[in-house]
Amino acid sequence: MRAYIQALERERLADLQTKATNTSAAPKIVKSLDQQIAELMHSLPPTIRDRPWAIQDIVNRLEGRYRQHPHAQGVGQALRRLGWTRIRPEDTNGQGRRLWLPSGVAK
Repeated sequence: MRAYIQALERERLADLQTKATNTSAAPKIVKSLDQQIAELMHSLPPTIRDRPWAIQDIVNRLEGRYRQHPHAQGVGQALRRLGWTRIRPEDTNGQGRRLWLPSGVAK
């Protein structure tokens, strides 16, 4: 009976140890949206960087904290903090699409 109890105790300790190693893994640290956008724009050549951007183009290039990509609302707020301006050019049908211009780029 004593051997059986010792075996159960060893198994319990092994389970506790594996749980401890699984929970001790560092959580994924995601940079702020401001940092991610700034790094993205610095990594692009000027011809691509200075063009008008659709919000979805930017969202798809960023990493979210809780999901794969951040929400467009948070990205829009970060773009405003970074000095980007929002424009809505009209096309021939009169239906414009919202675009974002980096700070320092003429409309």
